[in-house]
Amino acid sequence: MTWVEKVKYLGTYIWCKLGMSDISSNIRRFYSQFNNILSVLGKSTHKMATLHLTKSYCLSALLYGCETWFLTSFDLHKASVAWNNSFRKIFCCCWKESVKPLQYFCGQLPMSFLVDQHRLLFWQKIFVSNNVILATLSRLISAQFIAVGSFYGITAWTVTPAKIKAAIWNSFTKSLTII
Repeated sequence: MTWVEKVKYLGTYIWCKLGMSDISSNIRRFYSQFNNILSVLGKSTHKMATLHLTKSYCLSALLYGCETWFLTSFDLHKASVAWNNSFRKIFCCCWKESVKPLQYFCGQLPMSFLVDQHRLLFWQKIFVSNNVILATLSRLISAQFIAVGSFYGITAWTVTPAKIKAAIWNSFTKSLTII
């Protein structure tokens, strides 16, 4: 058997020595799909339609497998830069400032909030499943759910997906400093 630096499992790359996720292929796929959208639409397009296409077709490629990611803050930052740069390119602005106000007015979450939302929604589905294997797995990850959820004021896994999304959105809006 040959030794490799990273292994692909269910579409997610994992560094063998560290056990950390490698999301560079997700980021490349995001930029590739985003550039395809821009090249087809051209410059004279409706900005919100472009954002909708980006969210629908590109963001899923970037967030693929994020429920299982084990990342450094630097890797999460790289994913955030890709998502933020799409806003900068679509709206032709904010190259030297934060895009959080723009994301707020477009009704979109920043990357760190998106990853947490995906994780909490995924874990919540596991908790309410009737599957015996998933029920056992839910006991193993319940501490992670509580750790991430408590940051957003979510303390029980029985909360509905709509309440999870609302709690994360409220946390995002509280983090903004719009002048």
